[in-house]
Amino acid sequence: MSEDLSASQKNALAMALAMLSRRSLSRMELHRRLLKKGVGEKDADSVLTICMERGYIDENERAFQIVQSALRSGYGPRRIHADLRKGGIPDDLGERMLEESLKESGENILTRTALRKLSTIHENNPLKRKAKLYRFLISRGFPSPDILDFIQTLD
Repeated sequence: MSEDLSASQKNALAMALAMLSRRSLSRMELHRRLLKKGVGEKDADSVLTICMERGYIDENERAFQIVQSALRSGYGPRRIHADLRKGGIPDDLGERMLEESLKESGENILTRTALRKLSTIHENNPLKRKAKLYRFLISRGFPSPDILDFIQTLD
């Protein structure tokens, strides 16, 4: 099939392979990067088709990597969903990967993240301390009801 490619498509394929050799990318991420490098829409689409056929793009693996990275960083479900969407991962695949990863980890990510943050909050007033923790956890993408449940256990 690569013999049927035009010079611009071969160049685009070489660029795509170079990008994929550095890190795993989803179909959408690779498409965006190729367009940003000046590859035409038609050439980018044909290169994506080749990469998918040859198995160079594995969206399951990419979704797993995004989820694992976000969990290690202490991010909550809302932030992880946003990262998956930004990475071009379909919602159903992202949801499945997140659920599987949370089951496998066996730990409460919110608790781990909150306890780590609490050790850095140097505030004597308990209400201000809880407010700072709440704001931090919201910014990390945890749902408000879960945060409030955790904060009540601090009393």
